[in-house]
Amino acid sequence: MSKDFLPPKEALKKMLGRNFFLWEYYGEGFLGRIQAWIFRSRIKVLISSLRDVGLKPKMILDVGCGPMFISYALSRNEAVEYIGVDIMRTGQLKKYRDAMRSFDIKTIEVVRASAESLTFRRGVFDFVLSLDVLEHLNKPREATAEIYRVVKDGGVIAVSLPLENLFQRLSRIGFVLMKIAGIIS
Repeated sequence: MSKDFLPPKEALKKMLGRNFFLWEYYGEGFLGRIQAWIFRSRIKVLISSLRDVGLKPKMILDVGCGPMFISYALSRNEAVEYIGVDIMRTGQLKKYRDAMRSFDIKTIEVVRASAESLTFRRGVFDFVLSLDVLEHLNKPREATAEIYRVVKDGGVIAVSLPLENLFQRLSRIGFVLMKIAGIIS
């Protein structure tokens, strides 16, 4: 899978600042190549899984969307309306919205909201995803109930939780070392 489903690198630097590790997604360096492969593989599996189940969603909700990489990838591959929700700060929300406009993607909206109390009507979305989010929440049961509430009958829910592995532990150690060295704040 090519990198074309990722936003332009310079736009990401502007949007996310110096604490964002571009190597994770663009494959710079040894660890970056591994992390980028994992990320791209997850996107590929997600998109092919939608096709395999015959789902052509018109409305997608990404609970815990973060920097919107999944939304960018899906919007490049499918004609859908995509809404991402996250508890990000207002300033970060504006940066993400501006970035989506600069990427010329009109079908994506990002909303500041809690996963435990989504503001959408019951049964609105064809597809709801929440990737590596529930483990960060104080009330994952409430978030899961909300995800179930907003998906349409016959819709699809995709949830993933990270598997703690050696690579992730080493990455976390590297992150701590970069903080100690003053490379990141």
